[in-house]
Amino acid sequence: MTSSWSAEQLRTLHVGQNNVLPAISPAANLRMLPESYLWDFWPVMAMAGGIATVDGAELWMSLSAPSIIAPDERHHVARIRLLARKDGIWKDCGLIFPDGFSLGSHEWTGSATLDTSSGELQLFYTAAGRNGFTGPNYEQRLAQVRGRLLKGAHGPCFSDWENHRESVVADGQVYAVADQVEGEPGFIRAFRDPYFFQDPADDRRYLVFTASVGRPLTPYSGAVGIAEASERPGGTWQLRPPLLEADGVNNELERAHVITHGGLYYLFWSTQSHTFHPDCRGPNGLYGAVSETLMGAYEPLNGSGLVLTNPEESPAQCYAWQVLDDLSVVSFINSIRRRNAPESGQATNEEIFVGSMAPRVRLHLEGDQAYLAQGT
Repeated sequence: MTSSWSAEQLRTLHVGQNNVLPAISPAANLRMLPESYLWDFWPVMAMAGGIATVDGAELWMSLSAPSIIAPDERHHVARIRLLARKDGIWKDCGLIFPDGFSLGSHEWTGSATLDTSSGELQLFYTAAGRNGFTGPNYEQRLAQVRGRLLKGAHGPCFSDWENHRESVVADGQVYAVADQVEGEPGFIRAFRDPYFFQDPADDRRYLVFTASVGRPLTPYSGAVGIAEASERPGGTWQLRPPLLEADGVNNELERAHVITHGGLYYLFWSTQSHTFHPDCRGPNGLYGAVSETLMGAYEPLNGSGLVLTNPEESPAQCYAWQVLDDLSVVSFINSIRRRNAPESGQATNEEIFVGSMAPRVRLHLEGDQAYLAQGT
């Protein structure tokens, strides 16, 4: 059953103290890696549950780009980077793939699982563009590859890559093919952000992903897609109908993911104010819906779907939220609005791109209600 995110639901949207993130001071925004922008963080998940650790260090991945380029250009050269976190200290473990290895000319967001007993990594990612193509390219494909954990002198890394392939291909009917070379960010078709989910109810495996409706009624046709793994070992993924469609409401439901809590399924996604239909305005934020089963039907959290948003004084402060199983929420610091007081005495606002992990917050989930936990 495909659920809908509707304009009527959005009309109930309310911004209040329970869903506004704390403001981040510009003075506190030191980059994790001075020579690199980092964004779209995700943990490497252990197959047994929780975040995978190696020698006491959590493993994380993020997109990265050299900080010498303009921030808006980072998507065209993005590469996946491996990070380790121990005792609150981050270590850069380098790019996950060798140059020219992935299926794309650049790489976008994904997810990963690690079998800590065997050291086998399963990485799902977005292959953007085509290997060997230079310049901007908005083509997107879902890709996957297996690697082997190594413990080198400079920290953990992965090698011995094998079974490198597209996971599942857009059918052009239910899901639009995201084959645009040129486009405007926020208004391109989507087939990206694969998120691995194993249903605790029956251990079936799924990929949840950002999609576009195959035969939309409007140009604002975002969706959350899903594919189910074949039961055969080494088998393929089979497309299933979208979990959620937003045709006529919003063009991009990014970083979609599912967690279970209290016997319910919670579907989350991130979106931005400029990707809403002009008649369905909403802020940059984390949005979500809840269902009694993975396949739906889903009802928007808090009536409208809005779960978290940025403070009014810095509306683009954070983005690309991911809710973890313990209900902590990770995201990255996008841009901070800083007030300057020039000699003329007239204050102006300046947007400063950061590209680093944001302070974590925590959610409280109760049925169809979701809000910031006390003490966040």
